[in-house]
Amino acid sequence: MHLLNHRLGRLTALLASGGLMLVAQGVQTGSVIGTVKDSATGKFIPGATIVLKTPQGDKQTVSDLNGSFRFQQLPPNDAKLVISAPNHVSASILLRINIDKAAAYDVVLKPIQETGATVVVTAATAVAEPGDTKTGQNFALESVNSLPINNREIRAIASLTPGVSSDSNGITIRGSQATQVQFLVDGADVMDPVTGGPSVRLNEEMLEEVQVVTGGASAEYGRFTGGVVNTTTKSGTNEFSGVFRWDITNPGKWNALAPLQKPLAGANSTVQQYVVSGPVLKDRIFFVVGYRTTSPMTSTPNATTGVDGAGDGINKSFFATRVEERKDIKLDWQISTDHKVFWQYNKTESKRKNVDYATTFAGGSSGTEVLSSQNDTFSYVTFGYLGQITPSLYLNARFNHKKESLGGPGSGGQGGKAIPWIDTQSGTMFDNGFFGSDSDSRPIRTANIDATYFLEAAGSHEIKVGAQLFESQHNAANSQSPTNTFIYFNGFVDPNNHSTAISNRALTPNDTTGGQTFLDVWVPVFGATTKNRIDGYFINDKWKVNKNWAFNLGLRLDTFKSQNDLGVNNFDFKDLSPRLSATYDIYGDNRWVVSYNYSVYVGQVVQGATDSSSVVGNPAEYKYAYLGGDPLLRASWSNTPFFASDPSLFRPYFKTDPNLKTPRMREHIASLRHDDLEGTVWSIAFSKRKWDRFVDDFYTAGDPVSGQATITNKNDPTLTRDYWSVETTYQRVLNSSFSYGFNLTFSSLKGNFEGGQAGASAQTNNYGPTNIPSERLNPYGVLAADQPIQFIGNMTYKTALGKGHFSLSALQFYTSGAPYSKTVTSPSLANPAGAPSYYSGTFTNYTDGRGTFHFPETYRTDVQISYDYPVYNKLSAFARLNITNFFNTQELLNWNTTGGTYTLTQATAANSSYATNYTLPFKAGSSSFGKATSSSNYIAARALNLAVGFRF
Repeated sequence: MHLLNHRLGRLTALLASGGLMLVAQGVQTGSVIGTVKDSATGKFIPGATIVLKTPQGDKQTVSDLNGSFRFQQLPPNDAKLVISAPNHVSASILLRINIDKAAAYDVVLKPIQETGATVVVTAATAVAEPGDTKTGQNFALESVNSLPINNREIRAIASLTPGVSSDSNGITIRGSQATQVQFLVDGADVMDPVTGGPSVRLNEEMLEEVQVVTGGASAEYGRFTGGVVNTTTKSGTNEFSGVFRWDITNPGKWNALAPLQKPLAGANSTVQQYVVSGPVLKDRIFFVVGYRTTSPMTSTPNATTGVDGAGDGINKSFFATRVEERKDIKLDWQISTDHKVFWQYNKTESKRKNVDYATTFAGGSSGTEVLSSQNDTFSYVTFGYLGQITPSLYLNARFNHKKESLGGPGSGGQGGKAIPWIDTQSGTMFDNGFFGSDSDSRPIRTANIDATYFLEAAGSHEIKVGAQLFESQHNAANSQSPTNTFIYFNGFVDPNNHSTAISNRALTPNDTTGGQTFLDVWVPVFGATTKNRIDGYFINDKWKVNKNWAFNLGLRLDTFKSQNDLGVNNFDFKDLSPRLSATYDIYGDNRWVVSYNYSVYVGQVVQGATDSSSVVGNPAEYKYAYLGGDPLLRASWSNTPFFASDPSLFRPYFKTDPNLKTPRMREHIASLRHDDLEGTVWSIAFSKRKWDRFVDDFYTAGDPVSGQATITNKNDPTLTRDYWSVETTYQRVLNSSFSYGFNLTFSSLKGNFEGGQAGASAQTNNYGPTNIPSERLNPYGVLAADQPIQFIGNMTYKTALGKGHFSLSALQFYTSGAPYSKTVTSPSLANPAGAPSYYSGTFTNYTDGRGTFHFPETYRTDVQISYDYPVYNKLSAFARLNITNFFNTQELLNWNTTGGTYTLTQATAANSSYATNYTLPFKAGSSSFGKATSSSNYIAARALNLAVGFRF
């Protein structure tokens, strides 16, 4: 929810991460296109009747003079295409409509040899989608349900795509930072505008399809430099349908334990999911409603980790609980064949109790009163219109409003009005927990309108133009405790006394160093708001020259504005990004397709970074020395702070370079795809990416009058990320019962800028003029998200068994070891003159380069066993057993890499090499360096998830 010690440096670091957001954009529908020819003459057939049978009713058109036909703006689902023409045998095609894809066919009709013959056959050849060079994958919910995926959350689904790996913040795409991967749900931007990452909670049974765009995106997509995870939810149909599903887990009894893992008794739960859909008015109005909850509530056993002054080591047991409800409703109104409007609402309410923030932000929690509660709300609403204005012109308009509220009434420390106390010796916290009951609000409003025009000139063109408007806001006071105060004390008076009462806590008078005893007062500002505004404009032409050649020509313009809480602009600039590609279908039959893509993508700074010099989410902090007397009385503390950090006072010293540009990524992709039209499809793609124009904070020495340093946010030309990959995919459908395949990725990610992680930024510019070598301070090397080899294999077998159907599926994972660096913390340096307090006097020293060492490689096999049984009419029952890490391999994933902290005495400092060249040898932080210290150092042990339910 918040961060303790929320000083400006924490958020300035986020600016350096180059994190991104995405406006309402992308495509949430698919299309069916094609041509009709005579088999005898090879000529196009104009006037052929084409009927597309969809779950929302039939759509009909006729082929034009060139034999072409198209159906646009179709919700993803299964469909059937029926083509007929006078004196010809009709043809029918079963197909799948995918989001942001065109199902393209060349249909050849045979002349009727005898009068009256009306045989319907399946006869068509799939062809390459004109001008489309996107790389990635589409996952329909049906295929997801048939695989052993315990967590069907959209990030877990996306992780099955080649080129997708992860860092400490989440999934990354082709070497990007996690904050540069964008998430859309039904066109709504569901990102957290402050930190990046998705902030929506979905009912998994509401999903229809998840599309992962790893590269080659058209100009319609913008404000990211990684990739896009584009999700659509179910739409109602002419038939009533539904699913009731219960996912049951019992880790304490069903799961194995990893090394060092404690038993998980009491953590059993059942996730309930209900979805019902159908017609309100056949062929016209459709609905979907969904509900998801967990019963009993999620309950995780835990224990306080702090010890009292006697050091008796007594920890108090407790259960961390979560109650969460997710609600969905969606309506589609097909006004006429050519015009449709839709509305969708999603809301999630999450209530957590006994959250142990003390263990995260302090040294440990002494008792249950130190725990906190947190109530969060996430929701979004979408209105939209899809229309065919003329046979060649289509219009799409959409408005989204996403709300995100962290905290609020009922949140905060559970110790009532007590002041939290923190022991400076152990870090243990007493009497109350973190945060107050105020909320952190992060709404986003987006709107877009685009028009698609089909033109025949030197081939065929699909020209799309559009405008996308985005605005995010942030309103947060960020109370740090229920009283907005903390008392830090110096251990205990009598270590043999088992009492932790206030009378037994050691308080040191006149401690102006702040190292032993002080009153820490936070002053939040309520009602302040910051805003970010992004306007995007694009034009994109998918141009099919002939049956062999196609091109994509796109250009995008983005404008960026940011206002602080005083309404003053942080920055105001614009950027262009071209998207160009060529596709060559060697024989014109979709068997062998070669493509090349060159694209430029520009990012956008997360709002948490643009807030850095505002009071939003940044309470002022003041520290006062203890004078003596009752520590709970304000009179016992000095009136003059020995430390002050007030963001409102730093405003004049935070500047933005007028020539600032957003982070940029330039991409080249070359690929070859082969489809033998008999059940085997494989592809190979080479990708090369380079990022630059990362934003960092530059320190400038204090001015002569105030002595205050200036911090300027600008592009740092020394920061870079470089990535290349070779991705191979293979999928074989052997028969109706058995299929298998794999994807294999070889890649390399190097650079000198991690970013994207909370609190991470380049150290290069934080110390003013120094002689710290760059190879020690910020070396170029292997970055944390590097994944040299990644393999994911899949297998599915289905067969009739009794009255039902049995299926067995498996996923095989292999990943090469992740990189790590040997680092140590430098001795304390004097803060640069006039630098704000958050400019630390220490830095992370790389002793052997970046990413020089690697953790072990890992293997894992996941298995699903399932059975579907028909009960009555359309009603069927199902059971799915997912077994993660089927063979229960106890592989080491990583180990403790903590480096030590150097201290220099006055006697040795003058003779230390560090004093002259800042070189430090590696020093382990503890005797456990290079060893596993917890169960999280191993891959997760075998776990079982049982899903049972009914479909109709």
